Amino acid sequence: MGYKPLVSIPVLTYQNSHQISEAIDSVAAQKYENMELIISDDCSGDFNQQEVAEYIKSRNRGNITRVVINENKTNLGTVRHCNRALELAQGKYIKFVSADNALYDGEVIKDFVDFFEETGALVVASQCLVYDET
Repeated sequence: MGYKPLVSIPVLTYQNSHQISEAIDSVAAQKYENMELIISDDCSGDFNQQEVAEYIKSRNRGNITRVVINENKTNLGTVRHCNRALELAQGKYIKFVSADNALYDGEVIKDFVDFFEETGALVVASQCLVYDET
């Protein structure tokens, strides 16, 4: 199969941990085989580490090779929260996802890595679709 660089996927939460299951499911559904899932909560008060850990374990197909669950003791705000998640990351590549977002399909991370590996790009941005429950 060859070398697959580790991809870190920090999922940031703040007052929206009730929406995190879709984000986790979209990571678990990836066909890419070497991902690190970092769940980081910015001192929400409603975040349950044990429930999140059990949910990840129940959805992991073996492609999530490392799991980190972080709960900030104080609210850091968006930028410092992102930086804290970066400190926890060990991957060659990093793809941030918010707890109320999901990856489009099972090819996103594979395509992401392929693009970096083929082009040598330092930064890649992508388009998002915005929608709500209705």
